[in-house]
Amino acid sequence: MAVGGAEQTIMLSLGLLTLLERDEMETVIAHELMHLKHHDAEFKVFSRVLSRVLFFDPFSKFFDPAVHREREYLADEASGRTTGKPTSLAAALLKLAGTPAPAPSAWGLSIWGPGGGLFNRYPPIRERVQRLLLLSDLLRGGSNREKQKPIQ
Repeated sequence: MAVGGAEQTIMLSLGLLTLLERDEMETVIAHELMHLKHHDAEFKVFSRVLSRVLFFDPFSKFFDPAVHREREYLADEASGRTTGKPTSLAAALLKLAGTPAPAPSAWGLSIWGPGGGLFNRYPPIRERVQRLLLLSDLLRGGSNREKQKPIQ
């Protein structure tokens, strides 16, 4: 979990340290660093305040969760690009999806979230993994289908 503000911090549980392989841990830490680098904590506070101020607007209910989901996608992509290991982050997400969920109050800017639905603040793990696999393909120079010669 990344905590922004004056003293930026990344917190990792002992369970996470024992669950993930080295490359997976590297990408998870990079994901959290991206949240800090892009000031996501502050951005998300602003988003939440704005959605509360605009409580009378029926669309404001969608604003905060959508912003939060987008920040997760951006941190995933930045981690994958920075480390060059998007498949390691995908593997870490799949491992985390198979573990019991932490209390919602502990999610904060963590990589873990339940995902799914318009009002959920985290994108579904499946979508995040699919996007990371596409990024991996892109970083390798495109899909294998594109590299195959056409049959004549």
